[in-house]
Amino acid sequence: QDLAVALEGRVHLQIGDAVVGRVLGGDAIERLRELEDDDLAALGAARDERARARTRLGPMEAIILAGGKAERLGDAAEGRPKALVAIAGRPLAAYQIALLAEAGVERVLISCAAGQEEAFEQELGELDVELVLVGEPEPLGRGGGLRLTAQQRRETGPVFALNGDELFEIDLSDLLARH
Repeated sequence: QDLAVALEGRVHLQIGDAVVGRVLGGDAIERLRELEDDDLAALGAARDERARARTRLGPMEAIILAGGKAERLGDAAEGRPKALVAIAGRPLAAYQIALLAEAGVERVLISCAAGQEEAFEQELGELDVELVLVGEPEPLGRGGGLRLTAQQRRETGPVFALNGDELFEIDLSDLLARH
């Protein structure tokens, strides 16, 4: 079942005087539905020099907190974690990873419930980033999931940390540059 209908309205993310992104609303959901698999792959492969030049930070990593069970979504989740629920035919986390790759992120660490690592690998393994799946032996919450997953980092510079159940359209390179 498609959850796109539940994503109405627009919320802007503002840093200082600059609006750097917005949570996706109705028009953007329609654009997502029109994307072909090749389009999504192209977004995921967008580790272009322009993003590198903007960040000038070398290899980048990100952490996605994806331990949510999607209990409140009921049957719409089809037993999947929230980050793997399909939005316009693709897992929610696939959109996040595409934006991260566009910003120059090469390695994405995903904190998930122990035993769900294989499901994440099956759903997201074809994306053009290195995935590191970190199973939480018990629910650790946001802080605990970040702490556990951060132990798997290779880099020491800035890291993006995202909740795996949010759909957004933000220029992450611009966000980092303004940080």
